[in-house]
Amino acid sequence: MNLTDKLNHLAIIPDGNRRWAKARLLLPWKGHIEGVKRFWELAEAAAQMGIKYLTFWAGSYGNLDKRSKEEVDVLFQLMADELAKPELLEKLEKNKTSLKVIGEWELFARDSKLKDTLQGIENKTTEGAEYQLTILFGYDGQREMLAAVKSLQQSGQEVNADNLQQSLWTKELPAVDLVIRTGGEPHWSAGFLMWQTANSQYYFTEDLWPDFKVPQLKTALEDFERRERRLGK
Repeated sequence: MNLTDKLNHLAIIPDGNRRWAKARLLLPWKGHIEGVKRFWELAEAAAQMGIKYLTFWAGSYGNLDKRSKEEVDVLFQLMADELAKPELLEKLEKNKTSLKVIGEWELFARDSKLKDTLQGIENKTTEGAEYQLTILFGYDGQREMLAAVKSLQQSGQEVNADNLQQSLWTKELPAVDLVIRTGGEPHWSAGFLMWQTANSQYYFTEDLWPDFKVPQLKTALEDFERRERRLGK
């Protein structure tokens, strides 16, 4: 059995950008800038390894709601700059990867152009895609679950497992096999993909996100490959 037989969906919680910057006496968003580099490196590596689904938590609802306007503006500018790069679409098409962004980020956006840019990329990368790269931005799993339940109640549908799953923002994502969390603080945050992670394996590392590179990813995947998943059996 090879890795991709066991690992269909990898999710990453990239913690430690601001601590990485602080340790180097840099402004907090310098860590985010460096973290973006790791994101693209690992996204490309995951596709090349044959991992069908990669989900990346780029920012929680709380991140956008509670942090300074200056830092939030930087996060949005980083997103806009990355999506505007011509080579991004080329890389996604080369790796047969579709891109999707899920979350309530539009509640905090100050420029409507970002949505148009994103929709254009999503439309252009859907057809013929073999891999899916999902960015969770302005995402909170608890808010997602509450919204799903409210949607069912308002429509008069029965609140059962099938209907609930189909009402989630992340309904198209399969179960997560492995969650990697960087930053040395092993915990779950804001109900992260609570439906899809019910039976997930977790890998925690002391590495701060900007220090988590392809060799560190391979170490995490090797650790996962050695595990036996019983799934209650």
